[in-house]
Amino acid sequence: MIAAQAAQLVVFQRTPCFSIPAHNGPIAPDKLAQLVDDSAYRQAAKYSFGGVPLERTSTPAFSVSADERRQRTNAPGSAANCWKY
Repeated sequence: MIAAQAAQLVVFQRTPCFSIPAHNGPIAPDKLAQLVDDSAYRQAAKYSFGGVPLERTSTPAFSVSADERRQRTNAPGSAANCWKY
């Protein structure tokens, strides 16, 4: 075991090249009830990228205006809309 043999250990953590807000926190009771009762949502999540069924598009990000990109990625309730590209 390294801990028993090493006098010192230095760990270097790689900084991610990008990040999106996680929006971790409590789930509103009405949203939780919707998720529990919505078997179609759970099925879609099961087979989706990352376990979150997002609407995907084949539209390249830079084929739309900067304003439209900003609007899509900053829209309320769309924390992961940047994945739509």
